[in-house]
Amino acid sequence: GKEQQALKVKISATTATIDKQTEALKRQGEMAKNVQRITQSYDKMMGHSQALKSAGTQAVITGGVMAAALSQPIKAYAASEDAATQLKVSMMGAGGQVAKEFEQVNALATNLGNRLPGSTADFQNMMTALQRNGISAQSVLAGVGESAAYLAVSLKMPTEEAAVFAAKMKGALKATDGEMLAVMDSIQKGFNLGVTPDAMLAGYSKLTPALGTLRMSGDAAAKSLAPLLVQATKMGMAGESAGNAFQKIIRLSVGAANNSKGMNAAKQYGVAPLKFTDDNGNFAGLQHLYKEA
Repeated sequence: GKEQQALKVKISATTATIDKQTEALKRQGEMAKNVQRITQSYDKMMGHSQALKSAGTQAVITGGVMAAALSQPIKAYAASEDAATQLKVSMMGAGGQVAKEFEQVNALATNLGNRLPGSTADFQNMMTALQRNGISAQSVLAGVGESAAYLAVSLKMPTEEAAVFAAKMKGALKATDGEMLAVMDSIQKGFNLGVTPDAMLAGYSKLTPALGTLRMSGDAAAKSLAPLLVQATKMGMAGESAGNAFQKIIRLSVGAANNSKGMNAAKQYGVAPLKFTDDNGNFAGLQHLYKEA
């Protein structure tokens, strides 16, 4: 009886322990289910978050690309508007009256900007620089503006710098508006032979006083004098020095007194005199000078 009583107690204790463990397992199972549910909810939430994040990032990227794409034409438009204003100011006369050619000059700049490398604002600034360097609106429209633009493109020169150069070259060679395209072509050829535009300008500027003696100007003078400047500068002379030297040669080769003096000096040394004039005492021309020299 004692053993049965003891066994009964043990059975009761074992049953209680099993019940306790079963309850614990049950709670553990429920906890596991809760954890799984929470994990699934978390994963789902993170999935939405990631999708939103990706969409947001994509939106930012797309917005940035669109903003960058839109900013270029906006900037170009703003630059053109500012350049047009500067051009208008440069073409104002007394009382703030804008020259009637403004629209035509501005249209020329726009057309050049559409056809040539560079922006409309670049060529508007070029037209402004031409105005400020004494080139009239009529001259700009008659060929100076277009010639300066082509020079800037072919020599890769800043447009405003090309405008100043064209204005100075026009004055140095006493060129007409219609000759400027041909003059710029001569400058480009000289550049291709190794003479910088600055050297050509310096040389032609020093030769300006001799143009009257040569009885030529503009395109004819540019073509005729270019070989002299090219050869001299390629031999190491500065453009200014070369132009000054040739100007003196041309000037001193004409005139009865100088010519007679030179002829008498040549006779003393048994040298055939050089003759740079025709029978009337006028300069016989560069080709004759080249032949005599």
